[in-house]
Amino acid sequence: FKNPECGEPHSLDGSPNGISCRGYFPSWSYNPDAQQCVSFVYGGCGGNNNRFGSQNECEERCI
Repeated sequence: FKNPECGEPHSLDGSPNGISCRGYFPSWSYNPDAQQCVSFVYGGCGGNNNRFGSQNECEERCI
């Protein structure tokens, strides 16, 4: 991986459906299986470093 955070699991926030808190932050995460950045909604809790503010930022860090 270009950077370690890109190898972390898809960034979610602790809930099976991906949203466990009341925040609504459109975000991007690198999906190592698909080898591409994908969009998701971050709820504001938990998660990991595989979370980026834009597709461009994700691609610059991970692709």
